[in-house]
Amino acid sequence: MSAAVVVENTEEVKPLIALSYQMAHAEGQDLIIIVIRRIKQDETSVDEINLAEYEGKAGVLGQVCERIAREQRRILTHAASPNENFTEVPEAEFIPKISCLQISGERYTKVVMKLLSSNKCGQLFLAKRAIGSTEHYTDKLFKLAPCSTTIVRPGKADVGRIQKILIPCSGGPHALDALKHSYSLVKSQGTHVHPLIVKPPSSQVDIMEEVGIYQLDKMLKSIGLELDGHYLKGCVAHNKDVLKGIAETAEDGYDFVVVGISSGGSLQKTLFGDMAAKLIETNKDISVAAHRVAKDRFERFKDRFEYYCNLAVPQLTREGRIALHEGLLMNSTWNFDFISLMLLSTSIAALGLISNSVAVVIGAMLVAPLMTPILAAGLALVQGNIPMIINASRSILFGFLASLGISFLIGLFTPMEHLTSEILSRGTPRMADLFIAFVSGIAAAHCMTRTHLSAALPGVAIASALVPPIASIGIALSKGISATVQGATVLFITNVICIVLGSALTFYAAGIRARPDQSKNRVVKRLYLILIFCMTLLCIPLSSRLVKYGVKKFSDSSLPNREEFIQMTQPTLDKYNIPKVSKISYKNLGDNKLSVWVWVQVGHVPDRAILDDMEAILSKNLKREVSVSIWPEFVMSNHEVDD
Repeated sequence: MSAAVVVENTEEVKPLIALSYQMAHAEGQDLIIIVIRRIKQDETSVDEINLAEYEGKAGVLGQVCERIAREQRRILTHAASPNENFTEVPEAEFIPKISCLQISGERYTKVVMKLLSSNKCGQLFLAKRAIGSTEHYTDKLFKLAPCSTTIVRPGKADVGRIQKILIPCSGGPHALDALKHSYSLVKSQGTHVHPLIVKPPSSQVDIMEEVGIYQLDKMLKSIGLELDGHYLKGCVAHNKDVLKGIAETAEDGYDFVVVGISSGGSLQKTLFGDMAAKLIETNKDISVAAHRVAKDRFERFKDRFEYYCNLAVPQLTREGRIALHEGLLMNSTWNFDFISLMLLSTSIAALGLISNSVAVVIGAMLVAPLMTPILAAGLALVQGNIPMIINASRSILFGFLASLGISFLIGLFTPMEHLTSEILSRGTPRMADLFIAFVSGIAAAHCMTRTHLSAALPGVAIASALVPPIASIGIALSKGISATVQGATVLFITNVICIVLGSALTFYAAGIRARPDQSKNRVVKRLYLILIFCMTLLCIPLSSRLVKYGVKKFSDSSLPNREEFIQMTQPTLDKYNIPKVSKISYKNLGDNKLSVWVWVQVGHVPDRAILDDMEAILSKNLKREVSVSIWPEFVMSNHEVDD
């Protein structure tokens, strides 16, 4: 395991090399120094640098060489004569192995990512100086790097041994991870690491102080640490503004203030917002850093997906997101308009199904309002909006029950000899229906996010076909035909689940995200898992027809075709003067039994001897018990024609 640090200019060298080298030394890691060289060239190149060649020279590499030598001397000096500030001194001092790489070109993110993966880096250290540089490569690395990452806004100080670090804590994983890494500095060189919690002002200051220390101690115990009152000392600030509380505490001679964050927006605010401005104003030597934990595979995939979505999909503006949310919320509420449209659309669909009219059924799809609450459920899932999920689910459920009731009554009072083909088709769902529903959800959500595409929504409503399956359930239920009820129910549930997931995917790709406090919502995660599990489970009944068709095709492929059948039974055909076999068909009866239907052209009625001979030949060759049925296609002989 290694640590990596990326430097670009001389102002970044002192704090970054000090922090990264001391951290690598404390955690027993080698250090990879990546120097960025901005030049115009077609391809980005990576060159290995021998730092000894730059000793005493100016520039970034010269300063890196000087700083590394200084850190090594300091460690060796302290190892030889440890002072009282060191809590632990190893018998054989570890010296990190240094590798230096120079990246030349204009694009760095992908190259650095490859280097991090190939060297199995556990930590990454970066610097950021430019305000508002949202497309800067350090922003991308902070978001995409797989390892734990610290990005620093360097101060003016010539940092030697890091003596004091302040880490504001609220129980989040990023701040706690920063504490775990910083604690290695406590053990290796006696650095004072102070976790901080900010409490609102109170008349009972002592009590609030005790509560704050108790909360900090509880947080630290969750990661295997414990406050010692000296090196790992808890701090409590009393301020109604958290940022001001951090800034006031940091005035007490700290080298670094490390804030745990996860999102790019928070990164800009942390390093260049009001807190950082106040810190720099009072102490220009201090360095402000943002830290996040290492990412698992799912988080890395999610970040990659977001990154490519931002590049490929036009992102909704804030006004667009608000308008989308308000529109879906308003139109998905269970009210008189929703009820009336559901009843009317179901009535039209039921009458169209009974009369076997495709045009009438399509008209019912255009009237139905059920698509809106389903899309609202997809949006609410992406946002982590539990009240909106409940509201949309209530509308879907009540809409289904209302439609089921009216279609049942229509079916009950309408005389029918048998179910029409339109009803029966809804009772036999296929695997293709699942994909149709999923793609319909994507299309509907895309039309909702692009107001100029609203004309395409009626077509999406026709493709998704939400109301006809409900009407089919009600009609089949009134006639007591359970097979159609089951099939239409599976089709409706498939449509709802797949449209929700398809729309959620589209809304996410269009830039709609949950707030940080909602992104970790366990209820939403469980809902996602339940929906995906249900969709997977629905594949069983939906694919049954496909499996049966495949089994039939496979079993048929092992049976002789017409030419092979003629060749196999040629002696019998010649013996009984059968000139032509026009068609054959097989039916597997189970228990190693097979029924064969043979269409032959003959001038007379076949007798039983032909059947016995054919059954004997086929049973011997196919190694099954075969029963043959002959269907004659009579032809007139020549003398009959002459007569």
